Amino acid sequence: EPAQSAVLVKDGLVPQYRGWWNMPIQQSPDVLSELKKRLYRVPWNTSYPEGREVPEMRAGLAKDIIPIMFEATKVSGVFEKMPKKMRGIYWMRGNGVPEELTILHYGQWFPEQKQMIVPVAPFTWAWPGGRPRNAPFNGELYSEDSTAGLAAASPMINGGVVFSYKCSTCEGRYCRRDPPTNDDMAFAYMQVGTFGNMTQADDLGTGLMVSAMSGGLTLPGLTGAFTLEEMPGSEDGSLWKRTCFWGLGSCAWQEFGSYDLTKIVDEHGEPVQPHYDEFIEYMGEV
Repeated sequence: EPAQSAVLVKDGLVPQYRGWWNMPIQQSPDVLSELKKRLYRVPWNTSYPEGREVPEMRAGLAKDIIPIMFEATKVSGVFEKMPKKMRGIYWMRGNGVPEELTILHYGQWFPEQKQMIVPVAPFTWAWPGGRPRNAPFNGELYSEDSTAGLAAASPMINGGVVFSYKCSTCEGRYCRRDPPTNDDMAFAYMQVGTFGNMTQADDLGTGLMVSAMSGGLTLPGLTGAFTLEEMPGSEDGSLWKRTCFWGLGSCAWQEFGSYDLTKIVDEHGEPVQPHYDEFIEYMGEV
C-alpha cells in the first residue's frame, strides 16, 4: 500500500529510499569500531552466499549493552532534532517476540508533517542471546542460545527496514487510551518500509515483520496494524502501549501481541527507575 511517508518524498524532504546508509548525518565509523570492541562477536546460524558482505553481530550483558547503544546513537545534529519525549532507550516489555531494546532518537523528525522516520541502524535494536527466566508467553518464541534472537534480527537487518511514525492525538479505531487526550504527540500510526522504501509500506501481515516474529514464515491474507499510544502516567514519553492489531484483507480488528514500550534510559543517558533495574533483573545473565 502507499506509505504515509510518501508525502515527505513528494515534498522533497527525503529521497525515495532512506536507510542507515544514507542518513544526512552518519554515525561515526570510528566510534562504532571502538564500541564494538567492548562486546564479543556472535556468529550467524545461517549461511550467506559466498562473497556477500555479512552484517556483524555483537553481544554482551544488558548492563554493558545499554550505555554502548546510547553512545552509538546519540549523534550530534540528529539527536537534538528528534522529539524530546522519544529520546532514550526503550525496553519492549511484554513483547513475546525475541527482541528487547530499541532506540527512536536516531532518525529524522518533520514537525510540519508530524512524521518521524527511524531506520534500523547499528546499535538501534537489541535481540536476546538466550531465554530470560520470565520471558513473555513462557518464552515460546525464544531459544536457549542466540538462535531465536538472530532469526528475528535477520529480516530487519538484511531487509533494510525503516519505520515511519505519523503522530496525532489518540483517536480512531486503533486508539485504546482512557482517558483521551488532546496531545498531538500522544499517538502514532506505524508503517514499515523494506530496503528503506519511503513510498511503499510493507504489508505487516505477510512482510518482514511477521517474518521476524515467526522465524521466517509468512501468513498470506493476514493484515496487521501497529501503533504507539502514550499511556496515562507516562512522564516525558516514559511509557507507551505498542499495539498490534491483526485481521484479514483490509481490516485489522483483533488485538494480540501488544506490549509496553518502557523507557529505561532518559535523554541524558541516565537510568529511568524503577524500569532500568527491572530490565536488568529480567535479563539476568542472558
